[in-house]
Parts: sequence; structure tokens; C-alpha cells
Amino acid sequence: MVSHMRLLSGKPFKVGELTFYQPTINQVDDMGEEMYSNLYQSLLIDKNHLKDNPDFNQDFINSSSDFQIFMKLNLEDQMFREIIKHTLHLFTGEDFFYDGDYLKAIVSTEDSPIDVYLDEKLFFDLRSVVRQINYIPDKAEGAFKPANSKAEELKQRLEKAKQKVKEDNKENGLRLSDIVSIVSSYSNDLNIFNVWDLTIFQLFESYVRILVWDEYHIGQQHSPHMDENSRKELSKSHWVKQVSPNIFKEEK
Repeated sequence: MVSHMRLLSGKPFKVGELTFYQPTINQVDDMGEEMYSNLYQSLLIDKNHLKDNPDFNQDFINSSSDFQIFMKLNLEDQMFREIIKHTLHLFTGEDFFYDGDYLKAIVSTEDSPIDVYLDEKLFFDLRSVVRQINYIPDKAEGAFKPANSKAEELKQRLEKAKQKVKEDNKENGLRLSDIVSIVSSYSNDLNIFNVWDLTIFQLFESYVRILVWDEYHIGQQHSPHMDENSRKELSKSHWVKQVSPNIFKEEK
């Protein structure tokens, strides 16, 4: 797992022998949000999502790891192979090609070029990082222990806001474009002209901070006069939600 500080900085970092580059909103805009989603999700194969799928041999799914399923798709599906090569190039800047059954890149070092194979360890390491930068839950996430009660309270607020982001992404179809709109509209130093230089992770972090600020101030202003159910209903109608051009249409 990459440190939170490093992800916030937006700087590249090492994953094994590879250098991992964090994509910016500009890059995602250039390739298209749907294409970006298709690329990174190619590394997130989960056997549990393939169970009971008639397109896959269930005996193989049940007896194989995510990496083994990934490798089988690589060998049998030409389109999937091309998607994976594009994905690896997006995040590492390296051109991967097939050496036998395995994808390989020739990576330059200070001494001499080295061969880097996409083996099982590198696959899971890359997948974990891709989950981190895109705010997708990872069971391998470590626990941060706050130093005092105030830090614990802040941590709980942040975790609650982060969980909301993850749930919105998974269940409500909240798109990056929605989050770009919210962050550029309600951040102090970000606007629609400079938000594009943020990395995907920095965008989500800015959004989380807005949620924390929003929740705190709503609670502070209204809690003395409202019961718990009323507070929940108020939060549902606030501005941090998806918007649509349809809201500007006149009612008939």
C-alpha cells in the first residue's frame, strides 16, 4: 500500500521495479471517462463477480485465483490483451509485450535495462494501488491509529465521508464529472479552469473534505432544533449530489 502522503502529493512512486504515474483529470478527459474506467477495471478482476456467469466455466472459476483467471483471459481474449497493455502503459509509461505466456516490459535503470514480468505479486500490487487512487475498497487496507481523542473524532468523520464516496461510486453511479463539478464549484482555491490538473486521488480527497465540512456545519447549525430522522432527511436534500440539466426545465 502506498502512503497517503505520497498519493496526496500526486508524485510518481515505485511499485516493484516499475514507476507508477497517477493519472490527472485532464488525462481522463482526453481518453474519456468510460475508457478510463474500462482500463483500470481490467486489473480488478474478482472471481466472486464471475460466479454463476454462464460465459465462464464455473469449475475453473471456483478452483482458480484472480490472477489465474486474469492470465487465462489474457491468453484467450485478444481484445482483453490489448486493453491490459493500454492499462499498464497508462499507469507505468512502459510498453509491455508478450514473452511466452507472460507480459513483460524492458525497464531502464541506472545500471542497465531489466526485464519486468507481470507475475502474480506485481499483479496484486498494481491492483491494490489502482484501488487506492480510485477510492475503491480494498480488504488489505491498513488501520491508522489516532494519537488522541480529537484525532480519533476527525478520523471517524473522514472515514464516514470516504465510505460515502465509495458507496456513491458503487451504487448510485456518481461519475467523475459529477465530482469535478462539485469540487470546482465549492472549493476555495479550485475552479472549473484549474481543477483539471488534479490527480484522480486528489480530486476524491477534495470531495471528501467538502463532505466532511458540509456534514459538520449542517450538524452544528441544525442539531439543537432537529431530531435524528430530520437531520438525515436534510442531508439527503443538500447540494452534494448528482445534478442534471433537467433541473432547469420548466415544470408543466
